[in-house]
Amino acid sequence: MLNRGFDPMRPDTKDMLTDSLNMNFMQAMDYAYNNKKGDWSEKTKSDYKYRHDKFIEWMKYNNVAGLPIEKINKRILTTFLNELSKELGANSINNFRAYLGSMFGKLVDDDILVSNPVSAIAK
Repeated sequence: MLNRGFDPMRPDTKDMLTDSLNMNFMQAMDYAYNNKKGDWSEKTKSDYKYRHDKFIEWMKYNNVAGLPIEKINKRILTTFLNELSKELGANSINNFRAYLGSMFGKLVDDDILVSNPVSAIAK
């Protein structure tokens, strides 16, 4: 939060804290994606766009997109990866895991989450 301009002594930045604490799952994933994509090569952007869209579609279909971001846990993410394994190979699943790790890592870096639930998922 501090790296985004939040200052606990300035009342005009109070909304930054409130907004991040009230993010739902989909808002948080969009936030992470949009704030990380500037760091990626064109190939990674294309790859992560596909993975992001696929994950957003799954979140909506499974009615988890509106959950508060702090309710997202290893079980939910593992369910997504297990469902993918029915149609994709191990390498593709690991690439989705890397994408999720990157997104949740950004949320931890920006103090939106305390820990990264992807780090608890075995490769």
